[in-house]
Amino acid sequence: MSTQTKPTIPEIRGRMLEITGEIIKLTRELASLANLTKRRPPTRRAPRVKSAPVTKALAYRVKVYARDNPRMHMRDIGRVFGIDQGRVSEILSGFRNGRST
Repeated sequence: MSTQTKPTIPEIRGRMLEITGEIIKLTRELASLANLTKRRPPTRRAPRVKSAPVTKALAYRVKVYARDNPRMHMRDIGRVFGIDQGRVSEILSGFRNGRST
């Protein structure tokens, strides 16, 4: 298309089709790149284990035990109380204060 004169309708239509082709090409490339970011499905999932609810009494006992054993790992504290280390971390961080029993 010339910048000096006004383009004709066939020229405009031609340029629009060129742009459409470029958009389609870019869309396919974007879809291909998006597919590369997908995670592979798991080969095996761990069983879902429902943890016992954290009661106020349990939270208190964990906090006291952790205070009295400052060098003990959270994993080991969890084993003492039958909970996992994530639960111990949540209790000590104040995210799990326990429910009334």
